[in-house]
Order: sequence, then structure tokens, then C-alpha cells
Amino acid sequence: MTERPMSNSVENAITGYASHVVQAGKIYGDINFHHPAPPPDPPYHPLPSHPPEVWLLQPHFGVVPYLGREDLLTTLQTWCETDHPFAIAHITGEGGSGKSRLAAEFCTRMTAWASGRAGPETLAVLAPTTDTVLTIDYPEQGTAVLGKALERLATRPDGPRIRVVLLSRATHWWPELDRAGHRTASLFTTLHLDLAEHTLSPAERHTHAKAAVDAFSHHLNLKPVPPPDVTDDDYANPLLVHVAALLALHGHRTANPVRENVLAHIVTRERNRWTRLLPAHHLADLHETHALRAVLLTLLTAPSAAEAADRLAALPEFAGEAQRERRSRIAYWLADLYPGDPLMTSFGPDLLIEELLDTPVLDEVVTTAHTHSPSGRVRLLNTLRLAAERRPTVRAALHKYLISSIDVLAHQALDAPNGLLTDAVDSALTLCAERDDPHLALACVELRKALPLDHERDARLLCTITQALLPLSRRLAEKDPKDGLVALRLSLSLLSHNCLQAGRFEDALAANTECVDVSRRLVENDDGHRTSLAFDLGNLAVGNVHVGRLDDALAAAVESVAVAREIPEDENTAALALIKLSGIHAELGEYDVALTANTESLAVLRRLVASGEKYYLPYLVHALTNRGAILSGLGSHADAATTIMEAIDLRGTLGRQPGPELPEPHYDLHNLSHVLTKQGRHEDALAAIRKAVEAARDLAAVNPARHRAMLVRNLEQLSRILLRLERADEATDAQLEAVDVARQSSRPNLAVTLAGLVAVLLTQNRHADALPVCLEAVTHLRQVTSSRPDLLVVLASTLVDLNTIMNRLGRSGEALAAAREAVDTTRRTDPFAHPAPADALVTLAHQYARSGRWRDAAACISDAAVLLRITNRIDLLADVMADLAEFHTRLGHDGPAAAAALQSVRITHGTTPTDHALKLLGEIQHAVGRHATALRTLRKAAELFDDRPPELAQILHSLADLRARQGRYADAIVDCRRGNELYELLATRDESRYLDQFAHSSSKLRALLIRVGRVEEALPVARRHVKIAQRLAAGNPRFKEVAAEARSGLAEVLSHLGRFAAARRAGES
Repeated sequence: MTERPMSNSVENAITGYASHVVQAGKIYGDINFHHPAPPPDPPYHPLPSHPPEVWLLQPHFGVVPYLGREDLLTTLQTWCETDHPFAIAHITGEGGSGKSRLAAEFCTRMTAWASGRAGPETLAVLAPTTDTVLTIDYPEQGTAVLGKALERLATRPDGPRIRVVLLSRATHWWPELDRAGHRTASLFTTLHLDLAEHTLSPAERHTHAKAAVDAFSHHLNLKPVPPPDVTDDDYANPLLVHVAALLALHGHRTANPVRENVLAHIVTRERNRWTRLLPAHHLADLHETHALRAVLLTLLTAPSAAEAADRLAALPEFAGEAQRERRSRIAYWLADLYPGDPLMTSFGPDLLIEELLDTPVLDEVVTTAHTHSPSGRVRLLNTLRLAAERRPTVRAALHKYLISSIDVLAHQALDAPNGLLTDAVDSALTLCAERDDPHLALACVELRKALPLDHERDARLLCTITQALLPLSRRLAEKDPKDGLVALRLSLSLLSHNCLQAGRFEDALAANTECVDVSRRLVENDDGHRTSLAFDLGNLAVGNVHVGRLDDALAAAVESVAVAREIPEDENTAALALIKLSGIHAELGEYDVALTANTESLAVLRRLVASGEKYYLPYLVHALTNRGAILSGLGSHADAATTIMEAIDLRGTLGRQPGPELPEPHYDLHNLSHVLTKQGRHEDALAAIRKAVEAARDLAAVNPARHRAMLVRNLEQLSRILLRLERADEATDAQLEAVDVARQSSRPNLAVTLAGLVAVLLTQNRHADALPVCLEAVTHLRQVTSSRPDLLVVLASTLVDLNTIMNRLGRSGEALAAAREAVDTTRRTDPFAHPAPADALVTLAHQYARSGRWRDAAACISDAAVLLRITNRIDLLADVMADLAEFHTRLGHDGPAAAAALQSVRITHGTTPTDHALKLLGEIQHAVGRHATALRTLRKAAELFDDRPPELAQILHSLADLRARQGRYADAIVDCRRGNELYELLATRDESRYLDQFAHSSSKLRALLIRVGRVEEALPVARRHVKIAQRLAAGNPRFKEVAAEARSGLAEVLSHLGRFAAARRAGES
């Protein structure tokens, strides 16, 4: 059995459309986290002396002993203690349901783990040295940062276990988190607890109430009282039970409605406390409404103590220089109310913030709460957004604020670097847009006119703004079927563009579909809109491509071209439609049809550009880019290179930002390097890919989310070309960078990049280095293939490589498991669409053969042969049939072995294969130890090869080996001498091909002659061997060892003859 290396490369579409190999990598041990993470906030804090009463209700002070829900704690502990390196839990429940308290208690019980509360910014730089569990409150307020942070932690190559517990009221924000983290949240969330399913029973409420009364009376130094009546269903909420217990200590007994009653009473008590503290700050004359406004402003904008006085100047009653000193006293009063910096951030819990905000004065405060700080605006929007769901007064204030300030908020959000303000604006606008208010829609219409067409980093906010104006556009379309429909079509077209850029492909497709429907209605009323319909059908085709519906994409593109051809005297629109049609045909592998469409499009575009229509120049470049990829797919690499070079030259006349219709410049350079490699022009390919890498680096620095993936592909291509040029160190450096970048990109991208690295390391026989990389690649691929079945082929190939590694490291049991999993994985794919199924079966067959399980090996290799025949992989099929012949030979199945050998030879040599089949079968029999049978087979083969010296010489040497094994040395020498003479004749005719075989034959003949004591005959053979070997070494340094062995053989012969001085000179020369 001949072991063949299994490649882990994956044949995909070249950038554009032709074939391309994806692989890259990094060796572990040099991942750096450049900024130390702040330590997590402990789950519990000691309660300060003389705290505000509302602090007794804060979960992180844990004043009331933890009660109940032991089953949930056990579930959390079991989830946490698994062996998975990274996992996420998600706990949902309404405000006050006990999410934070449950998480805090869970953290305290995980005594062997570092634990506490953290924000997304902490996770973004976290580099733990021990097992760590962190809880995140309000994950919806930072999905952009949190998504990337979760992905970074999930893709660590090694390190301690990390658990993240997300706490939220609802799940509407989950898709955005998934997009930001490339589905990390969905892939790694292994536990979901909904506290709505675990509300307090009447008995549990009573127990909570009694414990709360006892705890509060102790802290407040009050006499305990009987627990309040908590039988009302509202008291299924633990916080409301605790509030009722606190009020009961002060003589308040609840009345219906419970929630509003108890919350209003506790807030009233706090406001009374504020009033009592005013005289101490020389503010006894401060009107209670003004005091409330000051508190609300500070609560909403969270200024630092130093900023508070200036922030208060936004309120009319505190404006002006004359009020400066008074504002300072109010700031000190606020700091005294709830100590902490920023001010008022320690007020809570959230249900009390909602109650406090639910006041008629809120609207005026929000209107005047001007803050230019992005963090202040984030706080304002998030605080209002959280309360707005249950409080109409708050929702109205937020709605009014967005109408007046959406322009400023959107522009600042798009300029802010971390995405937190974008999250806040997006969430608030999404909530308020549900009302379909025409005033808000109109504000969004005006805003959208002022904003850029696209924004790479925060396209999602542009999506939300455009979605907010759609209700108004739809109403206008109903009232004015002419101009209103035109406006609606433009809005939908813009929405689909922004959704594509934001990665919301399903949303983009929905907008495309509606846009086409609107265009059809326009065409019904006016044929002049056919151009728009053709354009929108083309966009619908692109939208379908992005969600993998290529058949639907093709149908839309075909209709787009058909509509365009119906437009009188307008070949321009058809040319643009043909660009998309040719691209989709190429995606489907229909290169001939794609080329026809591209040729027609290109002819029109060349004429337009030649006539001075510079508007069409980017489209011409795009068509040339597609054509280069199509030609490469057809195998016309020289023509492809010429076409791509033309595209690159034309692109240079457009500047760096030619517009949305044109792929980035590194796509052309990448494709050029590919086709140059196919032509064997590796140095030229290297120059092209270096330029592509630099271009992609520049773009990724500006917008990493959009361009990292292409930077990785360019680095992988650079690595492959450097390997072809035998520049292994530089190739490794390129792959190290590729994995570094991929770790900040999507998990599928990282998985494929790691799989590629495995293959690269194996080409250098670095099996030990490849093992941890391969294990990580397999882990990621197992997780992502549920949503990316196209990567099953990569998983199977990587498992094949894992089999190779385990075998080389002597871990045969794990090698067998990997081979079996590879075969199981390929059963989930189309066995005729990829080489992976057959490769996996071959790998498993070889693994069985290593274990001597010849029957299993033969069964696997037979299945592989069937697949290879169907997929027409003739080159590998010949080797597989040779393996099958060997396995049958080992089983003693001479008939099937001969048939398999015959098929192997027929594949290789054509229609007269008997002689080659006998030769192959004899060599197999020889290799497996069936020497007598092999001798008979090879004798027959020798008779058939009598007129073909090269093959006959090989057979004669095999016969000599067999006779020597039987002790028939005289016969062995006859066969070997005859073979040696044939090789001498062949070498005189073609030295470059046969001289090394003549040398090997001479060495074998010399050894046989010495073995039987015919040393005098061996001397001329040994001398001739030295001369042959010296000629070989002079022409190629790799034959130096052959020359040394020849000299050693001559010295051995001379020693046998007693000529020791001559032997010494021969050995030293």
C-alpha cells in the first residue's frame, strides 16, 4: 500500500468566480492582549453605613438572604462545570424578577472560579489566567462591542474556561448580537433560563416577605413587624415583595393596583428624603419641582461630579452666571443623595428609575438635557428606552426627543468609534418607529437625505433610519400612485443596499422583493419605468445570491435582461443587466454561458466608454473583472491574465473610491495572482499578491468588519505562492498574520484558515506543531457546520489531516476515530460534488490496513472506487484499484486481486494491460510476502515485456529479490546481471532518465556477488558503480550520498580481496 498525502485544500470560487484554494495558519503561543482588562466587579458589595433606603433593594448589596430557586442554581453550576472552553448562558425576565440576584448568588457559589459583573468593554480585552465566570447586565446596550468580544473569547486557541451569563428582559436584540459576533452567541449559548417560568408561589412570597422584613428592620434599627399581605399576583415579582416589606416597616399597607402603588410610595419616601437634605446644603428654598428636574437631568445624563454644575445650566431655572454658585450647591446635594461618580448612577433598582421617570416634568427635562458627550447621550437613550416599554409618559418623551434630535444623534453615532451610541440610537428608534408616527418618519426622511449613501461600519443604523421612514413612504404611495410609488421604490432600494452592507441579507432580500413589486406597479402605469424594473430585478438577483438561492437569482437576472431588451433604443440597461447575469452563471459553474453574456455586455460598455460616456467606466471595469474570473474558470489563464491586467489599468484612472458598483482593487490583484500561478509564473504572481495584501490591509484598517475576510484570503494566497517558491519562513509569516486577522473575523473564516494552516504544516512534516491547530480547527468546524453545511467538506478534509497527524505521532486509536468521523461527515454532503467523500473512505481504508483489518479496508476502498469512477477522478482511481488488489491479495483472494490489478493498469496504460497488470500483481504479492506466487506471476510478466527494456529491467530485479529470498543466489545473480545490462544500455540512450537506476542496479549486483563469495567478479562492478555515482553527484548534489555508498562498496570489495591500503584510499577519496 502506497501512502499518499491528503491535501486539506478546499476548491472554492476564485474571487469573482473561478477556482481558488483557501488555506492559512498560525502556530500557537504568541497571541497578545495588548490592554489589561479591568477586574470584574464583585458579585456582592458590603452595604455602606447609613445608606439611602433604596440601596437596601439593590441586588449587589444582598441585604435580604438569598432564598429559593435552588434548582436554577444547580442548573447553572452544572452548566458552568462542563469541560467546554467557552460557553454562554442567557437569563431573561422582567425588571425585578431576580435575574441579577440569581447571577450574583451563582457567582459566589463558584468558589474555584474568578467571578463577577462586567461590561462589554471588559470582555473585549479580557485575558484570564484562571477559570472565570462573568455576568453582563443589559447586553442589548452594547451588541457591537459585545458580539466581537464574545467571538474573541470563543476563538481562543487555549486557556482557562470562560463562562458568560447574559441578563436581559427580552430577546429582540439577539439577531444584532449574532450578526456582530458572526453567530457566536447562538453557537455557544448552551443554557437559557426564563424567570417568567419560575415566578414566586404564594408560599415563597410569604417567606420572602418575612425574610425581607427581618433584614430591613435590622439594617434600619426598626422593630420587626408582621410581613405584608403579598397574595396578589403582582407579588410573584421578588422585588415588589421586598418593596412591600420595606414599606410595611414604615406602616404602609398595600392597596390595588399593587405595582404602581408600592413603587409610587417608595419613590415618594425618597423624594421626601431629598427635601430633608436640602437645608444642609443651603437649598431650603429649592422648589420641589426644580429639585425633581435637577435629579432627572442628572439621572438621565450621568455627569461626573465636576461636570454636574455646568450640566444643570441646561435647565432654565438654573441657567446663567448668577446661578453658578447655586448650581454648585445643587451638585453637592445630588452627590450627597446617592454617593458615587458619575452622579445618580447608584440610584435604583430599575423599576424605581422607571417610576421616578414617569412624571409630566420628564418631557421638559429631556428636551433641555443637551449633552455633547457620546457617553452622556448613550446613558440618556438607554435609560429612557428601558423605561419606555412599560411607561407611556417616558415613551412619549423619548419619541419627542428623537424627532427633535435624530439628526444630531445619528451623525454623532456614525462618527463614534465603539458602536455604543449606534446601539442606543438604533434601539430607541426601532421602538419609537413602531408607532408609525409621520412626524418621526418625516424627520428620518430629512435625515436620510443628509446622510451618506452607505456607511461601512454602522450601516445597521442607516437601515433603521430608512425603515423608520418607510411607513410614511407607503402612505404617500397610497395617496399618490405616481410620485408616491417612485419615492417608495427609492426608499426600498436604499434599504436593500444598506441591509446588504450591514449583513442583514434576509432583510435586504425582503426589501428587494417589495421593490420589484413596486416597480412592476409603476410599469403598469408607465412603460418609462422599465429601466427601474430591470435595475431592481438585478438587485433581487444579487439579494438571492447572498442567501444562497442561486436558482432564484438566475431567474431574476434572466428577467432583468429580458425587461432591459424590451426598452426601445437602450442597449445600456441591457449591458448592465448582463453583468449580473454573467456573474450568476459563473457562480453556478456555467462558464460558457457566462462568457457569452459577458462578451455582449463588454462590447456595449466599450463602445459607451469610447464615445466619452465616463459614467460607464466603473461598469466596464466590473465586467472585465468578471471576465477574468470566467476565463480562469474555463482554463484560459493567459487570456484571463490579460483581461485582469486591463481591468487593473482602467481602475487606476478611477481613483481609490470608484463607487459601489466596483469591487475593491485587491480582488483583481488576487485573481491575477491566481491565474499567473496557474501559468507557472510564480514570481509575477508573488508581486501581484503582495500588492493585493497591502491594498487589503489599508482597507481593513479603515473598516475591519468588511475587509478582514479578504485580507485573510490574500494572505493565504501569499503563503501558498511563497511555498511554491520554497520560501517556507516567509510563507509561515504570512500564515501567522492570516490567523491573527482571522481571529478577529468570523468563526467560519477562522475555521477554514486554521484548516489551511494544518495542511501547510504537514507539507513541512511538522506533525507535532500541526496537532493543536488541527484540533482547534475541528472544534470550530463542528460548531459552524450546522449553519454552514458548505463547510462539511472542510471538516472532512481536516479530519483526514488529523488522521495523518495521529498516525505519525503513534496514536492509532485516535487516528481511526478521526478517519471514521471524516467518513460520517461526508455522508452529510453530496458525494458526487466534492472529492472529500472518496478521500475520507481512502483514509479510513488505509487506517484499517494499518491495523491488519484487511476485510474492512477492502470494503472501504471498494466504496471509494465507486465514487471515484462516478466523479471521473481517474488519476486517483488507478492507485485505489492497486490498493484494492493489495488488500485482496492479503486476504488470499487471488481472483479479485488480479481483476483489481488489471483495472488499475488499464486505467493507467490503456487497452493492452495484461503485462502491466501481471507486473503490478507480482510486486504486490512480493510486498505482502507471498514470494512463491509472486515469482510465478513475475516470470509471466517478464515474458510479455521481453521487447520493452525499461519494464523488463524492473521485473528482473524483482525476480532477483525473490530468488535471493529463496536462497537461489545463482539464479538471482543471472536475473540481476541481465537487468543491469539493460540499464547500462538504457543509460547510454537517455542518461538523465536511467543513469541513477543503472547505479542502483550495479549496487544490487555487487552485493549479490559478494554474498556468494564471487568477489573477483564484484570488483569491476564496484569500480563501474563508483564512476556512475560520481557522474550523478557532479550533475546533482542530492546524489552525493549515492557516491559515498559506491565508494564504501568498492572499499568493502577490496577489503575482501586483502587489498587494505587500496580499500582505505577508496573509502577516503
